[in-house]
Amino acid sequence: VAVPVHALDGALLAYCGIATSKEQSPRFLFPSNFDPAAAIFNGDRVQEGELNLAANIVQVLEAFQNGVENTVCFLTEGITAQQLEMLASLMDQKKVDLLTI
Repeated sequence: VAVPVHALDGALLAYCGIATSKEQSPRFLFPSNFDPAAAIFNGDRVQEGELNLAANIVQVLEAFQNGVENTVCFLTEGITAQQLEMLASLMDQKKVDLLTI
C-alpha cells in the first residue's frame, strides 16, 4: 500500500510504502531522497482544538476511519527535539490547545 506524505502546507513530499503484513520488515518504506524526520504525517490537515499523536501511519488512518480526524504521527521510531519543535510550532499555528498521546 502506498500512502502520500504531505508537507504542512499541503505539498506532496513523497509516498510511504506500507507492508500489508505486520510480520514484514521494515513495515514502512520511504524513497531514499526523503527525510522522514522532517515531516509530520497528516500535519497538513490539523485543525484548531485537540490533537491526537499516534505511533504510526496505520494508527492515523485507523483513527480517521473511526471518525477521529485531528490525528498525526511522526514518521520515525524515535522522536527528536527538532520534531518536537516542529509539532509545537504546528500546534501554535493551528491553535491546538491539547495534545493527547
